[in-house]
Amino acid sequence: KLSWPSARTDDVGIESDSVFDHYTVPSSPPHDFKQLKKEMQHCLFYFQRLSEAKECPPVDDIACYRRLQDAFAAAAKPEWGSGIAEADTATVHLEEAVVRGDGVGVAQAIERLFEIKKVWHARYK
Repeated sequence: KLSWPSARTDDVGIESDSVFDHYTVPSSPPHDFKQLKKEMQHCLFYFQRLSEAKECPPVDDIACYRRLQDAFAAAAKPEWGSGIAEADTATVHLEEAVVRGDGVGVAQAIERLFEIKKVWHARYK
């Protein structure tokens, strides 16, 4: 597993008892679809917290999120295709913003991913 050291979260002002102090991104996707969705959500919250602290998520962590997203797309129902395409586009924007070091772009991409998640969860609950 890849880990996010607690020192990094302390540096950006995230409370030391936060879930992000001990959260690790799996190096391979979880076997259970429910756990996969949970891991994706944890990643997005982590990225959001970093963004709020004026930090860009590490490129390696974005790559891990992309692998989780790809595993989700591979296991998704066909009718989820439009939402997956929207999320993929938002993730490309997130990756590009991280590479540029564009904090505003990172925040916008993360917000867009949360919006997509909310809309599609409501639709297929």
